[in-house]
Amino acid sequence: MSFDLERDLEIVHEQEPSGLLRVHTRGLTEVAGVELELVGIPQSHGDDAIGVLLAVAQAVAGRGARPEPEERAAVDMSASSIVVGFVDSERGEGFLRVVDPFDLDDPETPLAAFGSVAIERALGLLEPEEGTEPDPLGAEAILRASIGAFPGDPAHRDRSLEGLRFNTENHLAYALLAELDEDDADAMYQRALERSAAYELSELGATLDELRAPSAQELEIMARAILSENLSRSSLEELSESTRLFVSPIWEPEAEGTRATRRACVLPKAFERHYYAGPTRSFLEARGPELAAALYGQLLGSPAFALTAVRKVRALYQHEQAPSLPIELGYEPPMNLLSLLLAEIGRRHRAGLDEASIVASFDRSEELSEELEEKLEALTLEELGFYEAAS
Repeated sequence: MSFDLERDLEIVHEQEPSGLLRVHTRGLTEVAGVELELVGIPQSHGDDAIGVLLAVAQAVAGRGARPEPEERAAVDMSASSIVVGFVDSERGEGFLRVVDPFDLDDPETPLAAFGSVAIERALGLLEPEEGTEPDPLGAEAILRASIGAFPGDPAHRDRSLEGLRFNTENHLAYALLAELDEDDADAMYQRALERSAAYELSELGATLDELRAPSAQELEIMARAILSENLSRSSLEELSESTRLFVSPIWEPEAEGTRATRRACVLPKAFERHYYAGPTRSFLEARGPELAAALYGQLLGSPAFALTAVRKVRALYQHEQAPSLPIELGYEPPMNLLSLLLAEIGRRHRAGLDEASIVASFDRSEELSEELEEKLEALTLEELGFYEAAS
């Protein structure tokens, strides 16, 4: 009978003299020649320890071979990758200790992996199985507990593993909290940016030093090039009476960082008037590049606020699994943020804001007027209506 993880693997908790837990597998030896353990685990994080060991054990069992000490293993999850190292266990040859992947000569508990498991649990509450209501408050509680146990150290923000979505210093927990708590979004994005250079690069399209280099005139020239390209190729195919395959107005760098790309995105046809058609298109052609260049400098004063300001338009157009379409123009570091700003300017114009109101809505030093808040909230509801009408 072949090895079945759910049937044949047991996870065992043992309390150490210190009061902390040792959590280990029982049964993995059958297929991998060794058991795995985590040591020094707080009682409150026993469930996350189980999640880490199950994920790593599944990867090890799939290989069917014993990992070597000082080897590393990676397991892809929905939001990140669990990455761990292995070192010899004090319990002898029958065990390997699962540790943080970076300094295997001075091994530590793999806290980033614990953070990744907590994020998966939170996402399970936010995107539950059919018939179950989402539980954002429960998800927020899980994330805040994770941050309490592993707040992360900005001094290690440059740690990354190429090709893997590593949860550097638990930055992904802060980023997800920013999406859940509008009032605390600026602070949470700031902490995420402080803890991961890779996150800064992925969310802003470049490092802050690169973003701050161009002049206002250079930014406006770039914004005009972005707008011209976007308006020349807006959609690929009509999919139904109510939906269309658009080309996203958001520019992202290719892996090499030398050319720009735009993703395909399936959206209700009504979104065409957010950018590509009607009065909003005319407004963007007349004022968009100059406004984007001016707001760009303002937003870089607070990169966290920049992420807050463009998060809705990013979610609208930038779909992670969508195919990317190359652009012949070269990619410059400010292009991602400039393209997001142009799209958000168009979105706010569609909400009924004039130029002065658009500028005011990006001013973080002033609270939005009740009128502007109502217009932006009405647009969000209208956008939800577009989806409902198209479904």
